[in-house]
Amino acid sequence: MILELFICGIFTPPKFDFTFEGRLLNGSYEYSFDAIFNVITLTKAYLVLRLYAQYSPWTNERSAKICAKYKCQANVGFAIKSELKKRPYLMLGILMMVTIIYLGFALRTFEISYTKDGDEGGFEFEFLANAFWLTIITMTTVGFGDGYPSTHLGRFIGVIACIIGMLLVSLMVVSLTVASEFTPEESKAFFILKRIYANDDAKEKAANVVKTIFKLRRVVRTKDVNKTVEKFVWLTKLKKQIAVFKNDYRIANSQNLPVDEMLKNLQEKLENDINDIKREVVAIPELDSRCTALRDRQ
Repeated sequence: MILELFICGIFTPPKFDFTFEGRLLNGSYEYSFDAIFNVITLTKAYLVLRLYAQYSPWTNERSAKICAKYKCQANVGFAIKSELKKRPYLMLGILMMVTIIYLGFALRTFEISYTKDGDEGGFEFEFLANAFWLTIITMTTVGFGDGYPSTHLGRFIGVIACIIGMLLVSLMVVSLTVASEFTPEESKAFFILKRIYANDDAKEKAANVVKTIFKLRRVVRTKDVNKTVEKFVWLTKLKKQIAVFKNDYRIANSQNLPVDEMLKNLQEKLENDINDIKREVVAIPELDSRCTALRDRQ
């Protein structure tokens, strides 16, 4: 909480563009407070995750109810795990892209003002693309040697890029499945949600088929000869939509329950049947007494 207040409280005041300079590693540098604050301010981009949690299908009201049923929370962590499970390469690609942009901008900010004594043909950090390139080859641990950071802050960014790059590349190559592994409770919630969304997709495709049928019927009723091409177009579209609906319907029906869920449903059914039998057994003496009283009356 304190760290978040610190990050969100950092901003560049108006007209606060002071610079300071000095000597470092046989060279000179000139840093701007405004540029340094901009690098720190960019860390506020993590707030986008909260916006994602508001619109993600894995954290909506229905997902929260299902997660509560299996004693887990439909929070940002669950949503990210779900996306890593469903679309791992897309998620890791986005993380890689965001990291390259942020670290490349920070590296350029810390290196652009450094000038080494007697070096006129060094790596050109004036171009942002060069900073991105250096960040990429650092994250992938390639290291062609055509460029390198010369300041302490630039080297610090390079170390961070190397560590993050190794983590992301290892996730992408080695442990995508392990990294996105669900807990047993989250796995049950994810399966139920996946089956529900598959049924929703099938219903949407069925609605499209019905609407196309009505439109085709309206065109067929017209006796205009010029409508022949239009009829053929609508008929072709209907065939495609029916094929798509059949595919989605087959996928929705192929979502079989996991073993744990089947055993749980079976246990609930057995408990209900046992309770019904108990009530019938308890009612037997009362039924016998009623039969005896009826015989006495006769």
